[in-house]
Amino acid sequence: MIALKIAHNGQPVCTAGIGDLGVISSHVTWVHSLNYRTEPDGEPTERVDLTMHIGGLHTPLNEHRTWDTPEIEVGDTITVQVVETDDISPHAETRSGDQLRDEKKERDYVRRKASEFGWTIIEESSSSS
Repeated sequence: MIALKIAHNGQPVCTAGIGDLGVISSHVTWVHSLNYRTEPDGEPTERVDLTMHIGGLHTPLNEHRTWDTPEIEVGDTITVQVVETDDISPHAETRSGDQLRDEKKERDYVRRKASEFGWTIIEESSSSS
């Protein structure tokens, strides 16, 4: 199968593969926002994130899979090599498409109820949300 062999500063992170049908990806994201809001009508705050994500979708089972990633910082080197292999690293998490939809509905409900009560929700930034 096609897989992504990923290293961080020369140290192996994982070989991520999804099988014959699906999607596999890796990306590094930097975010700096002065108007980040955890709630649609909440006060804007500053958000600074530098994160790495490795994940995929196994389409026959509608499973989203993710691999653990290290914390990264300015100056790090991330390498991604496209390989053909059946020797892939175990993924850290599997979530079905139904689970993701249900979690979004629950988050939306909690935010709506908090707003009705005049509460403020403080969310920690995360690469998995």
